[in-house]
Amino acid sequence: MLKRFEELSRTIRNLHSVTDLLKSMGQNTDSVFDIEDNFRGSNQMKVCVDRVKAIPEARALRGSQTG
Repeated sequence: MLKRFEELSRTIRNLHSVTDLLKSMGQNTDSVFDIEDNFRGSNQMKVCVDRVKAIPEARALRGSQTG
């Protein structure tokens, strides 16, 4: 039950952030960071990261980064 509430809350926050972005016609991009923050730790973000890791070019980019 708590997990469902967290997901609903995350969805509402993202909807609010997307609405703010659209209302500003893309002029205020602060909402983009709010959306990204809301996805941290979510199952959706895990799926996204796993999909990117499965792309050979993405793995090559990660290997070419300097620490």
